[in-house]
Amino acid sequence: MNLTISGIRLMLFTTFLVVTSSCDSDDSTPLMEEEIEEMSEIFFKGSTWLPTSGLVIDNGEIGNHYNLELGITDGNLVSQFGRISISTTMNSGSTFALAFFMSSFGTDQFSSGTFEFVNQWEVSQSEGNVFFSGEFIEMNNTQIVAMHPLSGGTISISGTIPDLTLELDLELLQSGSPTPLKLTGKYSGSFEFE
Repeated sequence: MNLTISGIRLMLFTTFLVVTSSCDSDDSTPLMEEEIEEMSEIFFKGSTWLPTSGLVIDNGEIGNHYNLELGITDGNLVSQFGRISISTTMNSGSTFALAFFMSSFGTDQFSSGTFEFVNQWEVSQSEGNVFFSGEFIEMNNTQIVAMHPLSGGTISISGTIPDLTLELDLELLQSGSPTPLKLTGKYSGSFEFE
């Protein structure tokens, strides 16, 4: 087989055209179409907790704030009488629940942002986004193992209801100790809205 330099160039050019035209085809699909979902994880007392669902209860305008009750769990959160019901949640196979009240400054609607912990009686004097009266509850499917009230920290909320992302950096009380426990993590997902 006797190939000249111009023949080799012609073969290379033809190969190049075939390869590039097949890459430009409109009906081609990418090799990987899966979206990478953000991982929802909570880190507390040396363990990783995996929240899978959330519940928002709209409490509307109270004073100079717009108020919600939020909760996340690895089971199903249920409300009774306009509040998150821990006893019903416990029977859904949950191993934990984290619930708290959020108040965004202003009365038109709830706004995302960073919320700082305050005691419940300080909410009406606050001119910012705050959260209060919450706790992390450890369960073993049928009974409460431990309850840890919130005592400090921040929660950042982004998105719009029902699709929210919570970034948690919390302090919780522990029985018999002045040193608070640290809870950090993130939940990103769709919240049931009531």
